[in-house]
Amino acid sequence: MYRCNNCFAELEQYCDECPRCGYRYGDPPKLDYQLFAGTELKNGRYMIGQVLGSGGFGNIYKAWDTKLEKIVAIKEFYLLGVVNRPLGEKDLVITDKRRAWEFETLRDRFILEARITAQFNSEPDIINVYDYIEENNTAYIVMEFLDGINLSDYMKLNGHFDVEEGVRICLTICNALEKIHSKGIIHRDISPDNIFMCLDGMIKIIDFGAAKLTSKDNLDLVRIVKPGFAPPEQYSKETPEGKWTDVYALGATLYYLITGVVPIESTDRKQTENDIEKHELPFPHEVSPEIPEYLSNAIMNAMETDTQLRFKDIKQFKAAINKDKIVLAPKEERKRRRRRKYIGLSAAALVIAAGTAISAYTMRRNIEEETLPPCKLTMWYCKSGDDQLDEAEENAYKKIISDFNSSFEDVEIELVGFMPDEYAEKLSSSEQQPNIYEYTDTLSSAARLSLDKVYSSDEMKQCSVLNKAEQTYGNKYQLPLGLDVPVVYANTGLCDYGKDGVSDLSQIMGKVRPEYEPVVFSSKDYDSIFGDTAEYYSESAKEKFLDKNDKICFFGGYTSDYYDVRDKLPVQYKILYCDVDEVPCEYEDIWCANDISKDENRASEKLLGFMLTNNAQDALHVQNKSLSLPVNDSVREVFVEVHDEFNGTFVNTDKYVFPND
Repeated sequence: MYRCNNCFAELEQYCDECPRCGYRYGDPPKLDYQLFAGTELKNGRYMIGQVLGSGGFGNIYKAWDTKLEKIVAIKEFYLLGVVNRPLGEKDLVITDKRRAWEFETLRDRFILEARITAQFNSEPDIINVYDYIEENNTAYIVMEFLDGINLSDYMKLNGHFDVEEGVRICLTICNALEKIHSKGIIHRDISPDNIFMCLDGMIKIIDFGAAKLTSKDNLDLVRIVKPGFAPPEQYSKETPEGKWTDVYALGATLYYLITGVVPIESTDRKQTENDIEKHELPFPHEVSPEIPEYLSNAIMNAMETDTQLRFKDIKQFKAAINKDKIVLAPKEERKRRRRRKYIGLSAAALVIAAGTAISAYTMRRNIEEETLPPCKLTMWYCKSGDDQLDEAEENAYKKIISDFNSSFEDVEIELVGFMPDEYAEKLSSSEQQPNIYEYTDTLSSAARLSLDKVYSSDEMKQCSVLNKAEQTYGNKYQLPLGLDVPVVYANTGLCDYGKDGVSDLSQIMGKVRPEYEPVVFSSKDYDSIFGDTAEYYSESAKEKFLDKNDKICFFGGYTSDYYDVRDKLPVQYKILYCDVDEVPCEYEDIWCANDISKDENRASEKLLGFMLTNNAQDALHVQNKSLSLPVNDSVREVFVEVHDEFNGTFVNTDKYVFPND
């Protein structure tokens, strides 16, 4: 019995030309840089066959698994314009040395795609990944071979689906996305191209090449969007992406499936405050009258360009499709919200009317508090030395200053950043000192300004975790803008820990297999959390945990370690909160003010209070992605929405304690 090297059909005898596919031994591939049929990978485990497809990031081959004796598909990472492969060779050669870093970064991201997809191998509605290989100076993903057609190609041949079939397909993808989102993953490329219909009727998501674990991802080097199916936030780094991003894409896909019309580009539809809506997207039932209005409304709500009006997750969209939830058309929903706002404003107006007896003196004091005389402030901060982090921090402060000046335009603010050594020297000198400055163990030589007004402000009341700041410092001279909380990171690739919190070491020790190391702690402060942890303390705890060769199951660190853990162990970690009576935390991003002059002091107090508001905290901790957490309660909730891994982490903020400095 013989097998064709190209299509893997079984042949009764050797033939110069395969009667099934016409392949002749030694025939070159479609493109010179692709692998020849018959090429072996992983020491002969897999045999490459015919090319199924190719694009700017790689090739897909039909292949034969010689061990399991079945047909598989193999995706090869190949970055056009950066690498080349001489005809008949296996190894890739980097031809553009200037972009070598890009190739290496995206190759690592390609391997991450395999690991992400492999989590769902037991799911019938997501393509299965069996293996990944690093060979020939590139990488390969081995996955199940699907016999069928993607929805985009199907519609080119057959036209749009009927409503019932379109809804069936959409609900299948809803179920798949709920599983994907439960792992903290955003797909970011739901479209007819990436939904596959098998000959047996099965529907599967087939590509995770644009999947995003959190808001910080190397894939942003190449932004992948599908015109008509990508929401506005995928075109901008300013607006957070989340589950709602996939909701828009799936809504647009269903729109296309049952109308046959590709939706108008989301950026053309997006309405701004100073512009009328540029393009009106027809409702599905206006395009195809057989589409029921409830379904039309559900689709249009999923495709809302305003994320505040869009369904927040797939569960809401699915409920609307199934008629478990009645939804209004987007315009009606806007009217309903405006009515609610109007009622609220009317009630407020009645309260104001009832208070007309307020004294002229009190009114004058209020006006003085809400206006500031012309003055100039100097604002100093300490740089880190990391160009990328320093640029992000500077942009965050500039945004805060810009927002502040929109209310207090007569206050001129000069922002100055220094490297650490120079910063300490400047603060200690007899030179002119700043009005406000970031505290990094060195106090300014000028007289300090007590921040009593900031501590008693409405802005302070929005930050419940600051209720112990005065007790911590013994005064009101220092104002923290950030927070660092001890958490335990679990390597889910080495252990399975079902709880969300840890109350003592015995809970995690029982989850460790004999061949693995149990835990490592980065701080001796963990003695006050879990008792004697000296045996497991290490100054290089994080590095050891992230080194896969050390095989450490748990790491006692801080929320400030999050980005390092996420980037080194993508998908393979879980964040556990410390479920104890007292959780020793640290205030971060601490600011002080100097007593310069009456007018400047008032402006300094206003600016520091403003740095506790939603907009300022969002600029610092969500958009800037600083290592510390927001102290503002509302912004911390937004942070958790953006970074799903922190769900359940801040359930015991009332137990946070802070060491005295």
